[in-house]
Amino acid sequence: SVPLAEVEQAARSAAEAAGLTVALTVDEPGGIAFDASGATSAALFGWLASLKTEYGVENRDLTVIENADATLDASGSLGG
Repeated sequence: SVPLAEVEQAARSAAEAAGLTVALTVDEPGGIAFDASGATSAALFGWLASLKTEYGVENRDLTVIENADATLDASGSLGG
């Protein structure tokens, strides 16, 4: 299990590397909630894949809405 502080740091680092803007907040029980608006599918799903392969951080929940301009709004929860 990845400690919560490491999950948050991994999420921030991987988002920056993917060029993705995400808002992160501590979520109960022991996870990190995220919100990403106006993301490309490549950035969003690349970020989630990177979290899994590079940091061992799992996506626990994911909601994705496609916008009229073909970008995505996504929210969910991450944990180690």
